[in-house]
Amino acid sequence: MGREESVAQAKAAQKEKEIAAHAKKEARKDAQWAVGSKDTSKEDADASKLEAKRVAEAEKKAQEVSEGGAATSSGGGGGVVMKKCKDCGQKYNTNSKKGCQNCIDLLFGGGVSGKAKGKSRKR
Repeated sequence: MGREESVAQAKAAQKEKEIAAHAKKEARKDAQWAVGSKDTSKEDADASKLEAKRVAEAEKKAQEVSEGGAATSSGGGGGVVMKKCKDCGQKYNTNSKKGCQNCIDLLFGGGVSGKAKGKSRKR
C-alpha cells in the first residue's frame, strides 16, 4: 500500500504545481495587460464623430440629389456633366470613372490628340 499512497501524493503534488504555475502565468498576463493597454476612449469618440459626419454628408447628398433631380429631369440629360480638361483642353464627362479619354489615349495609345482627329482639310 505504500506505493499506491506515494503515487497518489505525487499526483496531488503535480496537480498543485500545475495550478500554481497557471496562477503565476495569469498574474503575469494581468500585469502585462495593465501596463500595455491603452486608453481608447479618445479614438472611440473620434470614430463616432467621423461616423456622424459621414451620415450627415450622405443625408446632404441625398437631399441634393432629390432637389437636383427634379430640376434636371426637365432638362433632359441629367446625368452627363461636361468639364474642360486642364491638360489637353478637351471636354469630358466628369461622371466618368476613367477621366479624360483624350489624355488616356495620348498616354497609352501614343496617337494623335483629339483636336487633330477628323479635321484634315482636303483641297
